Amino acid sequence: MIARRNETRVNTVQAFITPGVLPSTVLSNFQQALEKSNFELPPGYRYEFGGEYAKRNEAVGNLLVYVPLLVLVMIAVLALSLGSFRQAGIVAAVAIGSVGMAQFSLWALGSVMGFMAIIGTMGLVGIALNDTVIVLSAFNEDPQASRGDARAVVRVVIKATRHVLTTTVTTMAGFVPLLVSGGVFWRPLAIAIAGGIGGSTLLALYFAPAIYLLLHRGDRQSKLRTLSVQPGRTTNGSRNRMNNGG
Repeated sequence: MIARRNETRVNTVQAFITPGVLPSTVLSNFQQALEKSNFELPPGYRYEFGGEYAKRNEAVGNLLVYVPLLVLVMIAVLALSLGSFRQAGIVAAVAIGSVGMAQFSLWALGSVMGFMAIIGTMGLVGIALNDTVIVLSAFNEDPQASRGDARAVVRVVIKATRHVLTTTVTTMAGFVPLLVSGGVFWRPLAIAIAGGIGGSTLLALYFAPAIYLLLHRGDRQSKLRTLSVQPGRTTNGSRNRMNNGG
């Protein structure tokens, strides 16, 4: 029997991996060994990786189709709840930073970026926004902090720290069983979510207030420039009227 795929003759090479080892790890090691061996196929031949690798790419592709719509919905909800597109941008920046924190956690703990880690990273984004929303909402409720007063911002952050840390610690504690005994399947998901949440807390308490103050400082400087220009225009207009009257 001649095997074909998409009207092309194929020869399938497959293997059984050691129990407890992720297919992505085996595939990565195999690709590195293949590159080092300088292996080349004869003209007219090519190879493709299937199995778990192909299924993972297909699943990730199906998930990414909905990402733009989810991002638009998220920004709209944040802008409505916070009353500012700029503050929604701060929250989005923290969300992106939390993804980086998740990748760093996976690297630091020696885990791999498999399918479950990707699922955990995507689920992390929605959870990581909570701390930043709490901090920005506290700024909006404080009259002095909402005007960009640095001391008031520090005071509000210190006041919100206890609530933020409490929610973070309790959420991360819920993933401890998966971190300890989740095995190779669930452990990457737990590392991505727990590590990203911990990192997003630091971003919410340090990065978000700093950006908030920078935005208000820019507003004050633009207002000062506007005020410095207006008297000059009035003076020139008065001089012109005086000259015409003379």
